[in-house]
Amino acid sequence: MKKRLTSIILFAFFPVFFLHALVVEPVPNGFMLSWDKVDGAVYYDIYIDSVFACRLDSGTLSHTVDDLLADHGYQVAVAARDRNNTDLQAWFCDASTGSWDGEYLWINPTGEDNHGLVRELRMRVETDHDPVYGQYYRLSVIRDGTAYQFFPLYPLGGLAPEWTSYKDDSIQAEVYRKCSELINTSRILKPSSWRVSRIELERNGFMFTVVSRAFGIKVETVNTFSFRLEDGVRKLDYRVGGDDLFMSIAFVNPEPGSDGVFTLTFNGDT
Repeated sequence: MKKRLTSIILFAFFPVFFLHALVVEPVPNGFMLSWDKVDGAVYYDIYIDSVFACRLDSGTLSHTVDDLLADHGYQVAVAARDRNNTDLQAWFCDASTGSWDGEYLWINPTGEDNHGLVRELRMRVETDHDPVYGQYYRLSVIRDGTAYQFFPLYPLGGLAPEWTSYKDDSIQAEVYRKCSELINTSRILKPSSWRVSRIELERNGFMFTVVSRAFGIKVETVNTFSFRLEDGVRKLDYRVGGDDLFMSIAFVNPEPGSDGVFTLTFNGDT
């Protein structure tokens, strides 16, 4: 017989839900689960909203469920079963996942800073939802105290122009200028126009490609943002990529061992 346990203690920040033998700790896009050993159990089965997630052997007493929606409520269940799939114990908990929302910061420890423009990188992340594409993250680059929404440059469900003039007076053109200045080391090769050519959304990140035109030449820039936890601390990896011409003028992370990737660390809620 299944037993429903309902005693809950709430903690600040990502709250931890204690249900006697089951601990459910929200993390971005998921939960960290741990439970007490049940005598005679051969399997521990995990369910999310009554949907089977995975089966673990009797020696496993913890598991992380990820790839869920951020800031979303789920029912979490863990069932201890013997080799005949008979329920020995079951725990249930209603809990909400965490998110990657907040401010992230990278401070440049080197003397290479693209003519003084990149002494730091400061970005803000906010969870949003599109009726067609679903949940995604808006990302703003903060320069001199002003937030410029770098992703998406145009609404995901809207129709973006084929090309946007670099000198256009639109908000999108201003954002593009402010952000492209940070990674363009050339004082000569500046684009005349640009367009977003590709977008990919994932639970823990996103990527978008921008094609720019300069002096009749097309240059491709690939911006990849990936979220991860490192020792419980939220991190945002920003990789600047593109074709050979772009990479010849691109400013990437100059730190030894960084492989050019900027790793921004969570700097607080916004």
